[in-house]
Amino acid sequence: MKNRALILVVILIFATFVLFAGKKISIEETYGTWVNSEYNETGKDAKWIINPDGTYKAYRSEKDTDPAWTGNYTVTDSWHDRKGNLWIKRTFDTVFLEDWIGYELSKYSNSGKVWEAVWQSSGYPTEISPLGGTYAIRYRQ
Repeated sequence: MKNRALILVVILIFATFVLFAGKKISIEETYGTWVNSEYNETGKDAKWIINPDGTYKAYRSEKDTDPAWTGNYTVTDSWHDRKGNLWIKRTFDTVFLEDWIGYELSKYSNSGKVWEAVWQSSGYPTEISPLGGTYAIRYRQ
């Protein structure tokens, strides 16, 4: 009886591992529209559109038709953690601020529905945390 229970537990653990280890979001799945309604008119950009060519548009409100700014992303590193979340280090520049480069650390959930990011103007952030002022969370639209 103990052997059967042990075998069943091993099979369940293996099945869980196979189910969740196989789900990984790709960089291509990060393209598209990301929003956070709570950011509308608060000073944080409520909507971002990221294009496959690396360009992006940021809007103060979800309903805005003219972007607050536009720019370019360049991926410098990416990896998946054990949960299948995608982490990306990328630089970005804005069209409005010439010769300015920012450094961003992003985390996309393995479901492809949540994007968390922090940025700074000098070197890459080492963690994603709501503390520090540049944290943002957006959701797949």
